[in-house]
Amino acid sequence: MKKRMHKKKGQLLAQPFIYIFALILGGLILVWGIKAIVDLVNTAGTAELGKMVKNIESDVGEFYNLDEGATKESQPLSLPKGLTYFCVSELNKKVTGTPVCNKKDKAGAIKPCGSLDAIDKGLIGQLRIGNNNIFVTPMAQAKLNNGKFKIDKLKPGQGDVLCYANGASITLTSRTTFVEAS
Repeated sequence: MKKRMHKKKGQLLAQPFIYIFALILGGLILVWGIKAIVDLVNTAGTAELGKMVKNIESDVGEFYNLDEGATKESQPLSLPKGLTYFCVSELNKKVTGTPVCNKKDKAGAIKPCGSLDAIDKGLIGQLRIGNNNIFVTPMAQAKLNNGKFKIDKLKPGQGDVLCYANGASITLTSRTTFVEAS
């Protein structure tokens, strides 16, 4: 004879709670996994920006010691997602004019890219401080150094602020006491 096992009422009532707990736990694991992936992507963008700035800094150091007039075009800028401009200003100099962009008109002249506020609302305040001469915009999107960097001996070739759009190349030219970005 076989004995039949009957489930007790307590076991029947506990089973839905086990399923609910398993669903909640699965959802939490899914949310944690998605957050980890997003954080990893952001870290990759930050590392990419840091590497790009270090490469430009290295090129400036190399060109500072070369004969005047030596020129090199950098690799195209590869700004992380969400960043639009890479701007160069002169250290410890008050900015008065509008920034110049590396975009050229039909005659080949570099043209202004609008007001500083049009590029980034916080940029003009940072330029007045004068401790940094490299800015990526919008600065609120930049995770590394809040989008502010310092490269000694680098100055814009035209205007107070020279901004490069994502994907543009910077032309570095050796001058007697600095390296010019154009």
